[in-house]
This record gives sequence, structure tokens and C-alpha cells, in this order.
Amino acid sequence: MLEWTLVVLMALQGDLPKTAPDPAVRALVARALGAELARAADAEGDAARLEALRSVIAEAVRELGPSSRIGAALGAASDAAARGDVEERLAELRAFVRERALDLTFAPRVESPRPAGFPAATPVGEFAVLDYPAYRMARAAVPEGWFGGRNGAFWKLFRHIQKHEISMTAPVEMSYSRVDAKVERIRSMAFLYASIEIGELGKDGDVEVVDIAAARVLSIGLRGSDDNATFERALAGLRAWLAQHPEWLECGPARVFGWNSPMVVDAERFHEVQLPIRAAPPKSGADASTPASRE
Repeated sequence: MLEWTLVVLMALQGDLPKTAPDPAVRALVARALGAELARAADAEGDAARLEALRSVIAEAVRELGPSSRIGAALGAASDAAARGDVEERLAELRAFVRERALDLTFAPRVESPRPAGFPAATPVGEFAVLDYPAYRMARAAVPEGWFGGRNGAFWKLFRHIQKHEISMTAPVEMSYSRVDAKVERIRSMAFLYASIEIGELGKDGDVEVVDIAAARVLSIGLRGSDDNATFERALAGLRAWLAQHPEWLECGPARVFGWNSPMVVDAERFHEVQLPIRAAPPKSGADASTPASRE
């Protein structure tokens, strides 16, 4: 029930920008793509199979709409398949379409409730501008050594919530800081409290409990491993979107929201990469009306 609720709520983000079409459209397109992948093997010849697949992709792109990142990716892959060796192009395009169909039908595995007032998760492969309320979290520093450092921080936080009888929520937050112009490094991991009314602020050994101000973010939903390469690609995509939408400005460090426990296999894992943003000042130079800030 929690999984279905999360999927339905993905569509209810108000008037803020988003690239994903309604869940029903995503499901319809995924079924059409899957049916063509299954049927294509019966077509005569690789050239005919390729053209049949490209025709279905063209319809999928129209259904997903001009804003959809998945639609744009499918269209670009189909165009690229028009050149080169037919057998190779067909195999590559089929593999790409199969992955995008999985993106369209992916339902996040929800293991814990969200903190009060949190928006629904971002659909896989798409962007959304989301508003987050103020929230309370317990955080621990992540030393150098990415995975080992994350693992150590996780258990410090787990012992903290056990000690204080704090219920687990999802997501878990990983905050980043910029090392130089091109490199970002994880600096802390945090467990989010269900409400800002729970617990007390301050230090508890290696853990610090802090309140985070309300913020607006640009977010992308992702399935699979949340490794460094995936993070960097997602971050580059978010910044490319901002470059095309000058009405929004980046205004804080990146973060990752991880929705699953270490026991969940990579194929079923879901996470979001997010950048705090604010509205750009109007040309008159007046202050933006919706600034976003973070601790």
C-alpha cells in the first residue's frame, strides 16, 4: 500500500515545474514499448525490426510529451540508431528501450514513512522542483573513503536513534560539499526525524541533531546504485537543466536522499539527487520572492 501511495503522489506536485507526465501515461508507454520488444523478434529481418521499434518509440515520445527526459532520451537513441550497422544498432536500441521501460514502471520500495510534510519522491529519470518544509535530523560526518565512511556513519546514526527511541524514517540524507570546481565529496549522513517536535537539538557523541530550514530543490529520481559516478552524472544533468532555465538559480550544496536500507539489492534501490534552488531575481534587480536556505 505504501508503494502505491508513493507512486500516485508523484503526480501531485502542484504548479511547480516537473518533466514527468502522469503515472498513467508512463505506464501506458512502458506497456507499448514492452509489447514491441516482445513482438519484434517475429518480424522479418533486422531492418524491419529496427524500423518497427523506431516507429513505436516515436509514438512513445509523443505520448510522454516534450518535457519528459525519458522521452527525449528515447528520441535521441532512436535517431542515433538510424546510422551504422543494422544488427548492432538494433541490439543497442533494444537494450536502451528495455532500461527506459524499467524506469517508467519502477515503483520505489518504501520501507519507512516520510517525515511530516515531505513531498512525494521524484519519478525515475525525470526532474521536478519540490518544496520541503523545515525538518529535524541527526547527522554524522563521513570521513574520506566513500563506502567505508558511509557505513561507519550509518551505524553511528542507527545507535543514536536506538538509544533515544526515535523511529526510523525514509529517506536518509547524504550531504555533499564542493572540493573544487569539478569535484563534490560526501561530507555527512543524516537520519531524519518524523517531526521537528521530536528529540532535542545538540551533540550526542559523534552525532549532532540540527534543524534544517524549509527549502526548494531541483530533484531527479534514480533507480539502482547510488555510487559516485551515478551522483556525478545526475548532478551534471540537474545543472544542465538549470542552465536552460535561468529563472532558477542554484543556491546550496547538493544532497542525495536514499530511500532504502542496505539490505535492499541494487536493482530495487531508489534515490534522489537534489540541488537547492531559488527563483532568479527579476530583471529590475528586486530580490527573489522564494529563497531557499540550508544549514
